[in-house]
Amino acid sequence: MTTPPAVFCEPTATTPTIADEAPRSRRSLLRLAGAAAAGTAAATLLSSQRAAAAGSLTLDSIANTATSPTGLQVNGSAIPYGIAVTDNGLGAVPAEVGRPAVLGHAALDAFNQGVAGLLDSSSTSSANAAVKGYASFYGTGVVGIAEVDEGVVGRSRGATTRSIGVLGQGRIGVAGSGAEYGVSAYSEDPGGVAVLAGGKCGALRLTTWTGTPTERVEAHQANVLDNDDDHNLWWSYEAGTPGKWRKIAGPGTAGAFHPITPTRVYDSRKAGSTPTGVLATAAGPRTVSIKDGRDIGTGNVNAANVVAAQATAIAVNLTVTATAGSGYLTINPGGTTTVSASTINWSAPGLSLANGVILTINPATREVTVVPGGAGASTHFILDVTGYWR
Repeated sequence: MTTPPAVFCEPTATTPTIADEAPRSRRSLLRLAGAAAAGTAAATLLSSQRAAAAGSLTLDSIANTATSPTGLQVNGSAIPYGIAVTDNGLGAVPAEVGRPAVLGHAALDAFNQGVAGLLDSSSTSSANAAVKGYASFYGTGVVGIAEVDEGVVGRSRGATTRSIGVLGQGRIGVAGSGAEYGVSAYSEDPGGVAVLAGGKCGALRLTTWTGTPTERVEAHQANVLDNDDDHNLWWSYEAGTPGKWRKIAGPGTAGAFHPITPTRVYDSRKAGSTPTGVLATAAGPRTVSIKDGRDIGTGNVNAANVVAAQATAIAVNLTVTATAGSGYLTINPGGTTTVSASTINWSAPGLSLANGVILTINPATREVTVVPGGAGASTHFILDVTGYWR
């Protein structure tokens, strides 16, 4: 097996696109007409010579039964296409088609499909494919461009659990563009897979679009996944213009909740928790780590990373004990010292109070900053995490 090229996950300055090609001139079309006439003459000649040697190509309605491969070598540059089957004449090839080696043209007269691949039902190997596109590095394996309906359609009717509608592998596994559907795939097999895509840099990438779906004026269908230019992910649950949407992820959301067994992550009374000691208003804010679980007797770390990297918030039980005076604590993401609301309050000395809260944290450091308040107030405090969002 050939070693695949190196994978580069970083986005490029521009997304690789199909090579542009200007529409052909009248002169080039005349040359193509002459080539077609020559091809007709060649077809007549070959069809009259049925006893062709193995490996030759017959050009009439009789199938080529050669026992060796038949190839077409095109020498030149900027050739519009290598070999084409056209439906009642082909005009200028649209620029977005590029320069294909094989071109199928359907005008919905003789043909209604540009290119289709049929795999015999007796094939049992998962390596077999009706249509397979292979591209080295920045090339594109299979391209589907649709002005109205589907760009690439994959349907699976197999009787095995390996039936796959569309399989995409590579830097970009499957790419489709179209006015309505870029890629359409479904599997009729109860154990089938409609779309299978995987890659070191991600299985599926959505291109950004201007504005949120709720702001757009186009009609949308239900059960559509979309995103916007602020990197938010949306799901439509009702069709309409623009339909009804739910934001399911994005930079401004907390992510999914991960409940954990209640775990102590800080105790100002224990030497193993640093910094340690009573927190007083006069001492000012204190920043503490909440990423590791700690022994309730010593305060030493006994479970690393109970709050996972890149977590955005925690569900935590905050306890104050051995209070002095009357005061409050405000708990902010690590590094933030401003006070806009209190997290817990006490009104007398010698109290032990608890409050279950949800706190935002600094996702880069997994720290919180505790700000004390109240004239002459001080307290010990304890943090027990019950879950986190990421």
